[in-house]
Amino acid sequence: MPSDSTLLRGIDISYSQNPTSINWERLAETHHFVICRSTYGTRLDSHITRHAAAVRHAALTLGLYHFWTCH
Repeated sequence: MPSDSTLLRGIDISYSQNPTSINWERLAETHHFVICRSTYGTRLDSHITRHAAAVRHAALTLGLYHFWTCH
């Protein structure tokens, strides 16, 4: 297992995490990236615009993912 100095820490967020309830500056002290759900099926995630802006403002690396499920 790599040492802590070689690990990149990140989190995955979606509509379940309200953008205003996240302390982005504190998160940036311990994490390197945030992966945000951008879409669910054919719909945009309701917080994607605010999440992406907050991630960029905190100088974190932004990743996006699409969630799809078969019914």
